[in-house]
Amino acid sequence: VCLGDHEGALPLFEEVLRVSRKVDGDEDVNTLISMSNLAALHQKMGNHHLALPLFEEALEAQRRTIGATAPDTLLTLNNLAMHHLRTERFSVSLPLAGKALKYRRKTLGRNHADTLESIHNLGLLQWHMAHGE
Repeated sequence: VCLGDHEGALPLFEEVLRVSRKVDGDEDVNTLISMSNLAALHQKMGNHHLALPLFEEALEAQRRTIGATAPDTLLTLNNLAMHHLRTERFSVSLPLAGKALKYRRKTLGRNHADTLESIHNLGLLQWHMAHGE
């Protein structure tokens, strides 16, 4: 796979998810991380219609299996918020981004890199909302 080769990475990510589902099960932590990673790749490729259901499925399963405030769950929540930002669904993105920030502050602390990422993302969202972009 060449650096930045999303098309080359796609079948590899799909294979990892397929095998992980078969070997580990649909709600195993590794399967859910693979699902979220595949969603993120689809998002980067502009395949928003493919990314959204993967993000949503991963998030719901993570909430059930590892909890709503687990770091992996919060990463998926943050990624889902950013997905909605990129698709200009600001009213959907805002509460998700706010929740990700709230729980990252509470569970990881104010100075954690993931918390700072959520602060940045919430600011980015508010900027886009103010500028109508």
